[in-house]
Amino acid sequence: MSPASARALTVDSLNPKVLALADHLGGAVAGRAQRMQKELETNRDSYPFNEIIYCNLSNPHYLGQQPIKFFREVLALCDYPHLLDCSVTSSIFSSDAITRAREILDLIPGRAMGGYSHCQGTEGLRNAIAAGIASRDAFPCNAEDIFLTDGAAAPVHMVMHLLIRDETDGILCPIPSHFLYTSSMVLCGATLVPYYLDESGGWGVSISDLKKQLDGARSEGITVRGLVVVNPGNPTGQVLVRENQCEIVEFCRNENLVLLADEVYQENVYTDEKKFISFKKIARSMGFGEEDISLISFHSVSNGYYGECGRRGGYMEVTGFNSEVRKQVYKVASLSSCSNLAGQVLVSLVMNPPKVGDESYTSYREERDRIMLSLSRCAEAMVQAFNSLEGLTCSKAEGAMFVFPSVRLPKRAIAAAEAMNTKPDVFYALRLLENTGIVVLPGSVFGQVPGTWHFRCTILQQEEKLCDSTSQSSVMAALRCYSSTAAIIVPRRKICARASMDGCSSSESRQQASSLVSFACKVNKVYEDKNMGILCYTDENGELVCEGLDEGPRLTRRDMEKLSHEREPKNTAEDWRERALRIAGGIDWSGLQSAAATGKK
Repeated sequence: MSPASARALTVDSLNPKVLALADHLGGAVAGRAQRMQKELETNRDSYPFNEIIYCNLSNPHYLGQQPIKFFREVLALCDYPHLLDCSVTSSIFSSDAITRAREILDLIPGRAMGGYSHCQGTEGLRNAIAAGIASRDAFPCNAEDIFLTDGAAAPVHMVMHLLIRDETDGILCPIPSHFLYTSSMVLCGATLVPYYLDESGGWGVSISDLKKQLDGARSEGITVRGLVVVNPGNPTGQVLVRENQCEIVEFCRNENLVLLADEVYQENVYTDEKKFISFKKIARSMGFGEEDISLISFHSVSNGYYGECGRRGGYMEVTGFNSEVRKQVYKVASLSSCSNLAGQVLVSLVMNPPKVGDESYTSYREERDRIMLSLSRCAEAMVQAFNSLEGLTCSKAEGAMFVFPSVRLPKRAIAAAEAMNTKPDVFYALRLLENTGIVVLPGSVFGQVPGTWHFRCTILQQEEKLCDSTSQSSVMAALRCYSSTAAIIVPRRKICARASMDGCSSSESRQQASSLVSFACKVNKVYEDKNMGILCYTDENGELVCEGLDEGPRLTRRDMEKLSHEREPKNTAEDWRERALRIAGGIDWSGLQSAAATGKK
């Protein structure tokens, strides 16, 4: 190949650490959802549902959550300061938003929202954020410890680059957890040292397991540099109890580990029994100061009641490092020049919202409480719904934006997944999507105890769409229906199970046939053919199986007429089983059962 025709970059010449990144296991589900969405846009009858419901996204505003008015007013005034001099502004914007915008602009060099700031973040805004942290924790906060960032992902990558020297360095990381951490470790060449959260104990952190994993890694020559803790948890939704946090702080201090505290969901707490406490407050209340423990805390404006993902605002608070190390942190931070200024402003607002006596306080409280109460109701309703379904169990969602139910999959489903060269929980998520239009993230994306299967479902969809039990199109209703059918009906082949319309000459007969076809599609939602019979039998395990037939008996018009007088099935496994048996119509059931045992049709 001549130099002119050679490509400068090929997959083989890429950084091997990039190639080592695992493909996002949720990509198969999300990609399928996007293709189905396009099909529905061109043909509303493509599937037995009208829309794709994205329960895989942690993107509040995209899913309908409304922004906080005060925050948006201040941002608008800062972005276009000319409004501050307009006579109509006072009739459009609240007085405290106008005052706050003026104060913020005075802190920004040149009052220029489009300019660069100090690479650590605008000093005046860092002072305001430090004051907010001090108010939250009841312990002092130094603005020099604050680094303003583009969300929480950027500082995580930054810290990994600071900590990791080569593949003999490792980080203790919770499993399950957000793939941000594991991916960052791969890119930096670190060794993942996993510790498993205790599902039976509400996804708490087991100190004995931490010690076991740490000692095991050290025995293999791994230098463990830090411990990642996510509180409230993603994807597990737990809120750590104070005693557990104290144990974690003590563990890091004794083992000389940097504690990396992901606290981006600190506003998302839905239980009266627990509250968010920062790890810095825990450490200080235990009497540990700068000399005792190294701690880096992360926060972001993407979550909470504000949910401003697209603003890319966040910070890390760095404590417990000497001046020489801090210089190196500053050096790495300066490589990105600075974080975006609108995000910096929003972080200062989130940490210093309206207070009692401010004009916006009442509306701010109403907006915040409405959002949080809705999220709390959705979290509780979804946990109850999952726990009522056969094959699913779900721990209480105490915080964050997710529920993370466990799925008990039959051996046949696991075998089917293996035959498709995919993981069983990915297989489950794809079947759930194709049958209900609901998109979830497989637990494999986050990691899980081997042999267990989960999926993450967000609680961010609008309340009526997510948990309205009276609506057949809600997520809760669709899950109930899907679980009832899926629990007893396992197609052996991906083949359409439709009743034949042969011989249906009258409109009444066609209506009856259409009704039966609709039911058959609830049983076996695949849509390639329109002229299939349906076979029901009990397999060798005693489970009811319904299959579409390439050849074989069709349901007759008389069968359909008989079924047309039947009541509609309830959403129970027993009733679906009863109705599915009736679909066999005049077919010799014992003969089919015998044929199933011999593999003949």
